[in-house]
Amino acid sequence: MNKIPSLFIPSSTCGFRRRHFFEHQRISPSKSPLSVHGEGLGGEVLSLIFAKLSSCERKRGMISPMNILNVGYSSTNYYILADAKPHLLIDVGFAGTLPKLQHELKRVGIQLADIKHLLSTHYHPDHAGLAQELQGMGIKLIVVDVQQTAIAAVQHDPKLAKQYSPYDKKSAITITLAESRAFLAKLDIQGEIITTPGHSDDSVSLITDDGTAFTGDLTHPMMAGEGSSADVINHSWSAIRAHGAKRSYPGHGPVYPLK
Repeated sequence: MNKIPSLFIPSSTCGFRRRHFFEHQRISPSKSPLSVHGEGLGGEVLSLIFAKLSSCERKRGMISPMNILNVGYSSTNYYILADAKPHLLIDVGFAGTLPKLQHELKRVGIQLADIKHLLSTHYHPDHAGLAQELQGMGIKLIVVDVQQTAIAAVQHDPKLAKQYSPYDKKSAITITLAESRAFLAKLDIQGEIITTPGHSDDSVSLITDDGTAFTGDLTHPMMAGEGSSADVINHSWSAIRAHGAKRSYPGHGPVYPLK
């Protein structure tokens, strides 16, 4: 194991500002050390430090006890549920960005072959553009029935179609919302998928039984505003909370607690 550099890591992590540590090490505080660039710090060392610094946050419910790796790029978060066997990837980038994804996977020690399933929270180019290319590499695309209309619309939109590869419906796994819990259980994931419109009509969120919600681009509850669109957004957040969600892993920005 790499030698841990001289760092001040107090026994009382609640009294230590984690952000200051990460800024000093030139690491994004919104990401797990397993998915960031640390100068001179190996992955194993960063894991130990992260465990030390985040114990308070875990007690407060801000960080999931699950092993979640952020392999995002180009300002968008893509998550791997590393405890799942085989691994599940939630969201993926624009078509043509496979080298970027492979770079991020290599950085966290994950092989593309370790990922067998992909779930896109919605079918915008920055969350599903590469999905069809991954299908061609053997990864199974999980399509929720409420998303099928949006996928069809993308394929027939001349502007959006350029940002996607052809969608292979035959090789995809299509499930209903009601079937999601049983399907996820086969991947050793305890949770379910619910519909959460607001950002788009086809948006879905995966909520695990430990209170982790992967919410895609659903507008932050404090930014919903007013009007009919706000009502839709607030209704989605009410549904997410009703399913026991304690923290949101969004498509953009850092993880945040749900109150």
